[in-house]
Amino acid sequence: MGNQILGYGLSGIGLLVLASGFDVAKNSLAKFVPFLSTVSSFYLQIIGGVLIVFGAFFLLGKKGAKQTAEVPIYHGKNVVGYRRQ
Repeated sequence: MGNQILGYGLSGIGLLVLASGFDVAKNSLAKFVPFLSTVSSFYLQIIGGVLIVFGAFFLLGKKGAKQTAEVPIYHGKNVVGYRRQ
């Protein structure tokens, strides 16, 4: 559950940073965050893309513990038990 929240958070922030890399959004967001006017649009797009990739990595990560497969144990033609792999 924690990885999903982190993944959605990073992806959302990445989308905002990626959008601020374009001139229209950069001009409107520069009023609230003056730091954006000093950073190149190219760098903002790269940082936004990297944040989205990291967010997707956390979202698509391991989805919980998987049960180990059980393999039958044969004695002749009869199954006498199961062994976990």
